[in-house]
Amino acid sequence: MKYLNLYKKEEGVWNYKDSKYEAYTTLSYNYTQFEKPPAYFTGNYSDFGIDLNNNSLYDYLVINVSIYANTKGTYQISGEIYEDCNSWDCKLIDKAKNEINLTEGMNLVQLKFDGKEFYKSKYNGKFVLNNLQLIDKIGIVDYKYYATRTNSSYNSVQFEHSDVLIIGNWTSEQYGNYKDGNKTYKFLLIQVDLNASKLGEYIVTGEIYDENGTYVSNYAANLNLTGGINKVAMKFAGKDIYDNGISGNFYLKNLYVKNTYGKNLDYKDDAYALGYYNYTSFLLAEECMDFDNSNGMVDIFDVVAGLEYLSGEKDSVANYECLKHNMGDLNLSDMFKVMHKILDLS
Repeated sequence: MKYLNLYKKEEGVWNYKDSKYEAYTTLSYNYTQFEKPPAYFTGNYSDFGIDLNNNSLYDYLVINVSIYANTKGTYQISGEIYEDCNSWDCKLIDKAKNEINLTEGMNLVQLKFDGKEFYKSKYNGKFVLNNLQLIDKIGIVDYKYYATRTNSSYNSVQFEHSDVLIIGNWTSEQYGNYKDGNKTYKFLLIQVDLNASKLGEYIVTGEIYDENGTYVSNYAANLNLTGGINKVAMKFAGKDIYDNGISGNFYLKNLYVKNTYGKNLDYKDDAYALGYYNYTSFLLAEECMDFDNSNGMVDIFDVVAGLEYLSGEKDSVANYECLKHNMGDLNLSDMFKVMHKILDLS
């Protein structure tokens, strides 16, 4: 017996008092002297893919697990399958469990892992079955942290793909030109192609980052996709880009397609490099900045009207609905944009 520790409870706190690294050596025992477990893993495994719809793609990767039962009854088997890698944090592909009725003696049971998860992983090679567990109505009967490595190597494209895939085609552009003629835009528009094998409603989300790796804006929408190629227009608010205050290359990241239950169908962590954009291209429209509505121009009187509104001296400003629709409620940051606009026009 090793790592024997002694603690004493003092004023409600357990305080360490002593320890022994090698505390005691028992008499000799044979494992056959002890009660047999109701069932246990024999260590024999095999694996294969199943194609359920005859399209030459595997719907499941199946691992056969051999179990010897000393006691017949109902058990539950579960396991996790990972990429076979040399790192301690190898990527989890999928989990599976199965309720089984074991007879006395040798039993062969199956764990089925979803083929779509292997396709999404884009991993090619062998896979590792970890955290293999067998339980009965009382508790854990047998457990293997590392169970086995698949006998065969698999390619991700051998498996059934998700209902929607991000197929790689994309464009980006400034979009929604304001009417003031100064080439300022409401949105950064990114169009991506999704291939849907099953029509229906899906959730598409994404984020853009500047060249310093700083988060800038996000997009999320529930979209109805038709079968085949769908061109999805993702509009990122120009206000967010302007407020970030950085010109340079922008990047679309964390592009996800999910079903309405939130299950991830496909994703690209680092999706696309969008090219160079100047944040001043997303200035507030001049027509919204005419807060005093006096001459149709942006001038110092609009700054005065805006500050009076912010201070509470006025209940509103001219063109408030235009401002609210395009940029949200008026704030001090917007006033600096008005002054920036005046300097640009001077």
